[in-house]
Amino acid sequence: MKSIQNGSDTLPRPTLLSFNTVERLLNGDFFHTVHWETICSELSRFPPDWILAGVGTTNWYERNGETIIGGTVGHPTVHWSDPRSQDPMHVIDLLKEHPSPDGPDLVNPSLADTGNDPAFPFFAMGIGDPASVVNLQIPEGVKLHDFLIRYFEEQNVGLAAVELSGAFRHVNYAAAFHLPLEGLGESDCYDADDSFRLAEREGGTWQVRGVYAANTTLQRIISVEGLPLHLHGYEETEMMGGHLSEVVADSLEANIFPLKDFLLEIKNLDRAHLPVRPAPGSHSVRVV
Repeated sequence: MKSIQNGSDTLPRPTLLSFNTVERLLNGDFFHTVHWETICSELSRFPPDWILAGVGTTNWYERNGETIIGGTVGHPTVHWSDPRSQDPMHVIDLLKEHPSPDGPDLVNPSLADTGNDPAFPFFAMGIGDPASVVNLQIPEGVKLHDFLIRYFEEQNVGLAAVELSGAFRHVNYAAAFHLPLEGLGESDCYDADDSFRLAEREGGTWQVRGVYAANTTLQRIISVEGLPLHLHGYEETEMMGGHLSEVVADSLEANIFPLKDFLLEIKNLDRAHLPVRPAPGSHSVRVV
């Protein structure tokens, strides 16, 4: 994977950059994907020390998984939780490692993609200025999502990236293993055990990244309406994790990066009817 070089003399503003949307993904759009080289190109205009924090998934059929985007513009990380691993959602860094051969083959529904390298049908990350970071101590015993959402509401924060590290008492987490081409209902998507592998864990030291959007229109881009905070993470020792649905904090510190701008990109919209690679449950043509 190529490195990211900043080629701009003008500093941009802290930005939420999203490739495609959760709403489109849950409706079966696995075709307007983005690859890492394109993401690198978009990031190259930001300073190398700016912080990355975000979420996403791949379009590997029946092995979508969850991505945890972290690091900095100059040294990014894209961790991925494998829903088909023998351990509950083993996590690797996709920029350094290749998924295990265990489980289904790495097959993409779109004929425009191969299974060798990840293609992302949804990939959203906050690009934050470290000079604007807000450090926040999370009280012991609180439910993380509720606490952070209340904090954002009280501070009148509209858009932010979140970087967390520390100890959790209890975690419920999930990883997508079958996001169907015909679409998945948004209201109960993260409880659909025929599409998501579910797990829970007591304790551990975790790394968590995510994005928050107060506006309901933006929520449908980075999450689903009514769930403004989207968090992915992994436990550092055993490297397990995924989408975090419920978390009870123990000793936890958060870095909040307010974001001023929002940029949405959906690639290759010039063709309405796209062929589908033969796979169980797929159709020959998909209108997206």
